[in-house]
Amino acid sequence: MMMMKLATLLRGTLGIGLLLLLSAGAVRAHDPGLSTGRVEVRPDAVVWEVALAPADADFLLPTAERGADQARVRGLLAPRVGEFMRASEDGVPLVADTTRVESRESDSVEFHARFPRQPGQRLVLTLPFFPSLPSGHRHYTTVVSADGALLAERLLHARDHEIALTLPPTLPATPPPAAEPPARPAGFGLFFKLGIEHILTGYDHLLFLFGLLVVCTRWQTIAAIVTSFTVGHSLTLIVATLDLVTIRSSVVEPAIAASIVFVGAENLLRGGSEPRGRWIVTFFFGLVHGFGFASVLRDLGVADSPGGLLVPLVSFNLGVEVGQLLVAAAFVPLLQWGKRRNVVSARAVLALSALVGAAGLYWLLARTVLA
Repeated sequence: MMMMKLATLLRGTLGIGLLLLLSAGAVRAHDPGLSTGRVEVRPDAVVWEVALAPADADFLLPTAERGADQARVRGLLAPRVGEFMRASEDGVPLVADTTRVESRESDSVEFHARFPRQPGQRLVLTLPFFPSLPSGHRHYTTVVSADGALLAERLLHARDHEIALTLPPTLPATPPPAAEPPARPAGFGLFFKLGIEHILTGYDHLLFLFGLLVVCTRWQTIAAIVTSFTVGHSLTLIVATLDLVTIRSSVVEPAIAASIVFVGAENLLRGGSEPRGRWIVTFFFGLVHGFGFASVLRDLGVADSPGGLLVPLVSFNLGVEVGQLLVAAAFVPLLQWGKRRNVVSARAVLALSALVGAAGLYWLLARTVLA
């Protein structure tokens, strides 16, 4: 009786988990979004820039206006910059004397605001636009003085979209003459956390791994697959972040979806048996997924930060690996236990593989013909 209850629980857990993964991924076939900001605190003003991807800026428009041309977008958003960027000092709201919206073709929509200030101590910066953006959107902001010294560095999200900092007693008015801008010290913990969050919310990456592992019966195969995927995406993460190789997201995202379709189809064609040499295929698909991971660091502009690339690159990749291992450590032992006790049958493996392939096909269509 106890074994039957455990079997039912395991089947339900696997089924519900995969359905939640598929439903979440169907709603959000792409990354939930990442935007960046830079705040320069001068003795007389706070100068703030926020850059969003055009697809994210669209969510700030009325529904009927979404998909408008860039000139129309600028015209609609320009009067609303004060809604999206708010600043106060020592509890007194700062009022912007200059605002504008710029667009850089298909690259970004940028909000600019200048807030005059009197010398104070406690500066609070708030981004109220998060409720309008997709759930899971993240915003990376650096706050610097006029000479480029880092005052704060934060990764904001819907539950925490405010930066509060105590300013130094004196702030430089301009950069030192003929001086190189100081390197921005990148926070290890911030990028490590970003890597974990990215893999845990990257449903396409997780579903790819699920499809690879669901047919595995030997721990040696599992170890080889995880290792080859890690090596593959680490290589392309490095070269793409350094801009040594650049592939457009319009190519990378469909290729990631195609890798999921391939794995699901291969599982079905082999009748749910463990394929030999799958680690080789995994390595090459890992190269493709690495370009997807690299888009996060490229969007943050870490390659343009002098002396600041190594820590973000290493810590972000480490975060991705830890997130990946956390998922595998939770899923694989449960799956192996179920297979040994015939709780997860060969038919169930085929059904799960079919769902994986169907989700990959949906993403492939959503990122190509339905985009």
